[in-house]
Amino acid sequence: MTVNATRAPILSTANTFPDTCRMFVKEQFKNVAKLVNYAVAWTSIAKPDLSQNVVRFGGMAKDCKNFIGASELPGKLEKMAGAVKSFAQNPSTHTFRGALRDTSFAMNSFFDGTELFTKYFPIAKERFELIQNVNYVATTCGSLNGTVEELENLSTNAAKTRPELARLYVINLAKNVSYLALGVMGVLGAFFGFKTVGWMMLASVTSGLLFTIGGYFYEKIVDPEKRHQNKDAIIINLRVENMGLRAGQSAPAA
Repeated sequence: MTVNATRAPILSTANTFPDTCRMFVKEQFKNVAKLVNYAVAWTSIAKPDLSQNVVRFGGMAKDCKNFIGASELPGKLEKMAGAVKSFAQNPSTHTFRGALRDTSFAMNSFFDGTELFTKYFPIAKERFELIQNVNYVATTCGSLNGTVEELENLSTNAAKTRPELARLYVINLAKNVSYLALGVMGVLGAFFGFKTVGWMMLASVTSGLLFTIGGYFYEKIVDPEKRHQNKDAIIINLRVENMGLRAGQSAPAA
């Protein structure tokens, strides 16, 4: 049996918007919790007399986000240890930046756990602020590293010749710049007495989250790197091809 490989597949292998929404809720529940928490926070700023039930719901979403973040800590610590080991064995700009990135992610998860733990088991204010300030430094370093990486990606030939890939890098750049602003404001406040208004920090994390979600949907639906095709559709197409049942396909005897 011969198969005409030039024909279009029976089913599109691109992820649809509804498919991506389902995957997002399943795979990115931490970001769903963030979205709810930030929405309640913005609503409370616009409406100071917001119902306490809604405020508590926002607090529950934050606890959920922190719990998921804390649960990711063991895996991130293992990854950080591997990256630090790679840098120690083979010092280079590449391995250093990998260690910096993974250390930043691990510190973010550690702070999530600390924030959740101290809500129910308070610790000294000075200790909490110390951990928070270290997290701001880690966020600044990690997001600065990510910003540089995305700028480098935008300067590659692939980005210059493939607009869909360049758009993904721009989204990731905007996400990193948002978190960089958050980290810088935190560092300035911790070490230089810079006074920030609550909504400024909230605006940074909200911006970072929205670009994170936007990047997720763009990667899944547009798939500029061809890494997120619909596996079910691929399997069905392969089965149909192997059976020789595609519309209009001739299937001469072998």
